[in-house]
Amino acid sequence: MKASPTIAPAPAPDQKVSPADPAALALADAAPEAAAAKAAIPLPNPSRTWVSPMYETNSTVRAMGARDGRLVIAEVGMGPEGVASVVKEVAQQKAATLAKLSGRVDGVDVGAGGPCVVLFPNEGGRGVELQRMDWKGGAPQTVLTKFRGGQHVVNCEGAPMWISPVQAQGRLGGIGRHDAKSGTRAHFAELGPAFALTAGHGRVFFMAHRPSGPDVIYSVNAEAEDLRAHVRMPRGVMALAASATHVYWARLGTDGRSTEFGRVPISGGTPEALGTIDAHVFDNLAVVGDGLVAGTSVVETPGHVVHLALANGAWTAWPGVARVRQVVGEGDGVFVHHESVDGDVPRRVFRALGPVQP
Repeated sequence: MKASPTIAPAPAPDQKVSPADPAALALADAAPEAAAAKAAIPLPNPSRTWVSPMYETNSTVRAMGARDGRLVIAEVGMGPEGVASVVKEVAQQKAATLAKLSGRVDGVDVGAGGPCVVLFPNEGGRGVELQRMDWKGGAPQTVLTKFRGGQHVVNCEGAPMWISPVQAQGRLGGIGRHDAKSGTRAHFAELGPAFALTAGHGRVFFMAHRPSGPDVIYSVNAEAEDLRAHVRMPRGVMALAASATHVYWARLGTDGRSTEFGRVPISGGTPEALGTIDAHVFDNLAVVGDGLVAGTSVVETPGHVVHLALANGAWTAWPGVARVRQVVGEGDGVFVHHESVDGDVPRRVFRALGPVQP
């Protein structure tokens, strides 16, 4: 992988980018309605067994990311010069340090050549930065300064995309993009406030609150030339995940206490309800080889992780844990970050739900 250039710190002005076919925006109104939710079921009794932890730490972990079975985390604590972050690649019973940074890492995106992080430096004048690092080590390279995307960033090894700040009293938002070739930042598709940003299989997926009312799940290719509206539904989408063929969602039920799961083909087609779990809010979602893995909101204690087998629609669950922080990854490399309590001291625990790097 070629070394990535350092982008000049002066921010270029935002530019609006239109889809190659402006009529694509109208797809939101032509997209099929989301399938009706299936009758809610109780949380399945635990029948799966947790594997031994890959890694445990007393440090605060604010972000993690995974790709191709490789897990990257950012531990954040206090150092002699203020907040300090250590970016690590976690393997079985070990964690190799990739970088030590002055400031707080709030986001991690993992590319083929290495991870990117969203860094809040201790030096306030630098603004928020987007930094890229290599699996082989070396000094991180600054991709973008005065970054305005918070902790949500994807596609960092190409043209990074992020959730733009909400403006105009919640009416405007969308997806930001940085084009390294021109050095400009672009605001892609004024679709309304965007949430649940995720990437996979050459596309970036997100949900937007359309000014006209419904939530619409969109995707766009890495070049920001092919915007698609996949499905619209009442407000409440909390998490997205994608396979090679479908985009999946977890949505808060109209009762405010259940979670509805569904999917729709990326190439177009009829949405399908996959199931509803009563009395729990799941806002973490990942696609595994044989189905979906979903984790409850971090405010739930105990937290819960469930599996849906797409072949037969059967729900199973792992034993509850103190809190589920994140579920990330895809295919054979899905990881769970949760808490455990040793006496009065909470620990962060990382477990693999598929093959991991040795």
